[in-house]
Amino acid sequence: GIFLENGPFILDENGEIQERAHTWTKTHSMLYIDAPVGSGFSFADNHTAYANNSDEEAEELYEALVQFFTLF
Repeated sequence: GIFLENGPFILDENGEIQERAHTWTKTHSMLYIDAPVGSGFSFADNHTAYANNSDEEAEELYEALVQFFTLF
């Protein structure tokens, strides 16, 4: 649902892709983070990579944002 609701394209009544007239992506940059690890599509090969509580989740998300803004 997230890309159908926020993305630059939509499926029309014939199931064909059309450009959306109004979309956040025309005027804003979007960053989607699948957090914490293990929710949604994110995963880890080692069980120690998974957060054990909300504080660990917050620290990992903060570190991800710091790394993102350092690079971009």
